[in-house]
Amino acid sequence: MGQAANHRCLLKKQNFVFEAGQRGGSCHAAHARPDYNGVEFACWGYGSHGITISIAAVMTMTHIKPGAGELCLSNRTVHRNSFVIWGEIGHCEQTSMLKMRGYNMKVLIKFVSTALVLLVGNVQSVAGTVGQQVVQEAGAQKSYAMPRTQVVPVPDTKADRQYELYVKLPEDYQKNTDLKYPVIYTTDAIWHMDMLSGATDYLMPDVILVGISWQKDLDGEVAYASRFRDYSLEKVAGSKTPRGEAANHLSFIRDDVIKYVEDNYRADPGERTYFGYSLGGVFGAYVLLAEPETFKHYILGSPALGPRSAKYLDALEGKMAPRQKEFNANVFLSIGELEKSQMEVTKDLVSVLQRRSQAGLTLTGLEVMEDSDHGTAFPVTVIRSIKWLSQQSSE
Repeated sequence: MGQAANHRCLLKKQNFVFEAGQRGGSCHAAHARPDYNGVEFACWGYGSHGITISIAAVMTMTHIKPGAGELCLSNRTVHRNSFVIWGEIGHCEQTSMLKMRGYNMKVLIKFVSTALVLLVGNVQSVAGTVGQQVVQEAGAQKSYAMPRTQVVPVPDTKADRQYELYVKLPEDYQKNTDLKYPVIYTTDAIWHMDMLSGATDYLMPDVILVGISWQKDLDGEVAYASRFRDYSLEKVAGSKTPRGEAANHLSFIRDDVIKYVEDNYRADPGERTYFGYSLGGVFGAYVLLAEPETFKHYILGSPALGPRSAKYLDALEGKMAPRQKEFNANVFLSIGELEKSQMEVTKDLVSVLQRRSQAGLTLTGLEVMEDSDHGTAFPVTVIRSIKWLSQQSSE
C-alpha cells in the first residue's frame, strides 16, 4: 500500500489514532437525536487509496449544532462499548469528508451492541492475504492483514467480468484434514468481511468465510455501482447506473463462486449460508425465492425493499410455487426499529416467506434491532445472526 496523501486529519487520544478525511466516500447525518443532544451518524465509503470506512455511532458534539457537518472515523478496531475523545480538528487539505474544521470538540461514541464492533478496513491483496486496516505506527503506515485469508480471482464466465473472493479459513483447517466445514458467503465483502470475521471467531470459529467482491475490472465509483446492477431485481429507466441483473449474478454465484470454493476447499455443500445486508438482503430474498436450494441458511439484514421490489418478490413467489415444492431453508430476517419507511414493506416480505412455511421454510419471524436505524442495525444484526446460525449448525 502506498503512502497516504496529505488530505487527512488525525484525532488522537492516548493510543487511539483515527484517520479521517479519506477522499471518495460519503458520511451522512441520519437524523437528530434529542435524547443525546446530538446527531446520529451512519458513515461509509472508501478512500482514494481503497481504504473503506464503516461506523455507526451516536455522537454528541459541543460547539457544533446538529447537522452542521460531517465526520468520519476509520482505521481502528474498537473493543469498548464507549469512550470519549478530545481532539483538535486540523486543516484538511484537498477534497475531504471531514467538513467540521477548526473546532474543538468532544465526541461521545456509544455503540449499539455490547459485542465487539469492528470498523471495516481496506480489503485488498497484501502478500496473499486480505489487508483490513491501516494504523499509524511510529510515523509510518503498516498494513494489517486478516489472518488465514486468501484473495482469489474468480471471473464471471458468462458475463466476462472479473471478481475476487476473500476466503478466510478456520484456525484448525490445516490440522483437521478429514473435516468439511460450513461456509458463509457474503456480498458487499469490502464492508462485511471483518465484522463477520470477528463475530465468527467468537461465536462460530469452525466456519469458512467467503466474501464476494464488487466487479474488479472497473474503477472508482463505477466499481461501487456494480452492486446496484448485481443485487437489484428490476431495471430502472433513466438510472445513471445499470440495474436489474440479479439473475445474472445468481448464476455467477452458483456456477462459478460456489463451484470454485467446493472444488478447492473442504467445504460442506450441505451447510451453505448466505449473508446479505441492505441491497444484499434484497438479493438474498431473490435467491431464496428463485433458487432456494442454493443455500441452507439465509441471513437477510434490513433488506432495502421499495414498493416495486416487494411487488416483484410477491409475483416471483407466485411463479415459483408450482415448480418449487420444497424450500428446506432457514431464514433470519431483521430490520432496525427506526427504519420506519421500510417496516411495512419488510413485513410484507415476512408474509411472503411465511406462506412457504409448509414447504420446509423456517423463518425466525422479523427480528427488530432496538433503537437502530439502517446504519446502526448492522453490527447488531451480525452478532445476533451469527449466534442464531451457530445454534442452527449445532442442532
